[in-house]
Amino acid sequence: MRILQFDTGRFWRGGQQQVAYLLEGLIEHGVSTVLAAPPGSPLLQWAAEKSVSVRPLAARGDLDVVAAARLARLMTAERFDLLHCHTAHALGVAVLALAWLRRPSVLVATQRTDFAGGWLRRSKLRRCACVIAISQGLVQRLQALGLESERVVCISDGVDIDRFAPATDRAAVRRQIREKLEVPADARVVLTAGYLSAEKGHRDLLTAAEIVHSRWPQAWFVVAGEGPLRHSLQQQAGRAGLPVKFPGFWPPADMPRLLASADVFVLPSRSEALGSVLLEAMACGLPVVATRVGGIPEVVEPGRTGLLVPAGQPAALAEAIGSLLTDPEAALQMGRQARSYVLEKRSSRLMVAQTLELYRRLLSAMPPTTRAR
Repeated sequence: MRILQFDTGRFWRGGQQQVAYLLEGLIEHGVSTVLAAPPGSPLLQWAAEKSVSVRPLAARGDLDVVAAARLARLMTAERFDLLHCHTAHALGVAVLALAWLRRPSVLVATQRTDFAGGWLRRSKLRRCACVIAISQGLVQRLQALGLESERVVCISDGVDIDRFAPATDRAAVRRQIREKLEVPADARVVLTAGYLSAEKGHRDLLTAAEIVHSRWPQAWFVVAGEGPLRHSLQQQAGRAGLPVKFPGFWPPADMPRLLASADVFVLPSRSEALGSVLLEAMACGLPVVATRVGGIPEVVEPGRTGLLVPAGQPAALAEAIGSLLTDPEAALQMGRQARSYVLEKRSSRLMVAQTLELYRRLLSAMPPTTRAR
């Protein structure tokens, strides 16, 4: 079995973390797997540092014929049995490349975004032997686009439950990270992390922060991440005089320590397929508040593993955050139950095992003479 993973992302976001988990897990299972990704991208650099086989491959978009030709040559020269695409651009290039191949290969794509699909997206997805959706909500969206149910499978994002765990030295970690952020040691910290774009709902969070801060003056907010809205979000917080820190992109290796410094994690998205950072927070035993969109309700059981609020309603968001700040014991219990849930149902090990099982099922249907030896 020879597998090529193809990701065109130029930044490190949740999807790239999942590819990293998958690469590590497949290698542990003895599977020959290689990563193709843009030169200089964080994912390619990470893989090279981990001694994962890499092939630099840049793609300017779905119709990048040069990239498609390079991918076709790579598939032919190294006799890959299966190509797994992790971004929309990767799938577009792959569809072009596979049209030039004489030796058949299995095409798999992971759908991570809650999208509005047009005819081009439908056409690309229909070329896949199987499409992996990271939530049941996405499965339904893909089937509504016309994909046959047998060609769509739900495999959730996962979390490294050993790395993302309650800190054994939490008091020391909280002190260190809060000093770095310049947040008071006795503050109640409300954290969010992710790409700072409109659909992520950070404007709603800052509006909610005004309400929270008026009732709980000890509350501070940390908005970690980069994105096109960072400057305007900083302006919004400044105009309101809010105690908010914007530390920018937080190194993935240090993310568990950032989570350990917080009291509550919030995911205020207006659109979200699942939200892997939410799973990371839950794995660390943090109580979470999230919006009722996409696949989030599949993860958060209200009152047990977290709290859900309608998207785009800052007042409801503020009320939920305040309830956790007011009752630390209930928040602590909710965090424990959240971690138990992730341990059982959302680990990266489970994601890898389910993906490998899918690969084997798809490849077993190929004629033996076409498969790599």
